[in-house]
Amino acid sequence: MKRIILSLFVASLISGCSTTPSSPKPHKTKYTFQCLQVTSPDSLIQELTFSSDTNAVAGNYGQLKKDNLFGKQHVTTPSPTFPIPTLTHTQFEELIKRPNIEIAEFPVVYAGLGESVTNDQTKSVSLPEDYDIVDGKAVAKEKICKLGYSTSVTIDKIENGAINYHLNASHQELVGFDEYKTENGISVKMPFFEKLAVDTDLTQQPNSWIVMGGLVDEKPDGKKINQMICVRIIPPNTDK
Repeated sequence: MKRIILSLFVASLISGCSTTPSSPKPHKTKYTFQCLQVTSPDSLIQELTFSSDTNAVAGNYGQLKKDNLFGKQHVTTPSPTFPIPTLTHTQFEELIKRPNIEIAEFPVVYAGLGESVTNDQTKSVSLPEDYDIVDGKAVAKEKICKLGYSTSVTIDKIENGAINYHLNASHQELVGFDEYKTENGISVKMPFFEKLAVDTDLTQQPNSWIVMGGLVDEKPDGKKINQMICVRIIPPNTDK
């Protein structure tokens, strides 16, 4: 695995989640890539006695961080001692049967060997990233932000049944606005976001889930929530 970057801006859980993943229909000639975000209470992870890798933050799972594009008071950094769940295919299948988890799905991608395919379901919106003070008034300097879901896949090689591919999946939503005072005492509002992004090379067998990484987020009430990214590949349906 060459690279995994997971960046998570958390102010609330992703809306529109379900408790069971969909079942994409296999393509006749291409591989089907299904990517999920799974949100689970940490207590459930412990109950199911899943293994954890406390070195994952600096190890095979790459860089994990919380941050915020604009709302600086929301910036936090997770402790590297927080365990990141390492689930097998069987353990993941058991997890998604439980009623107290939430699943958000990225757009499904169909790709063949040597193809680069993107399923972009984002929308572009203009939002302030800074302000100028003109004649005593705050004038917003805006930038285009993409909100929603996008998945990109490039299949590089298929060898001994295993698919070597590059995955880039991202999800960003506008959570709200924070209010600030400029040096002149003028109130301005800056957006803050919830974002999840994965950019990595993987080798994977079809019909199995890979849990690539995650983050343990501790809520104000002390409860811990696991956020995980999971992918499976469905092979082509060659039946005529």
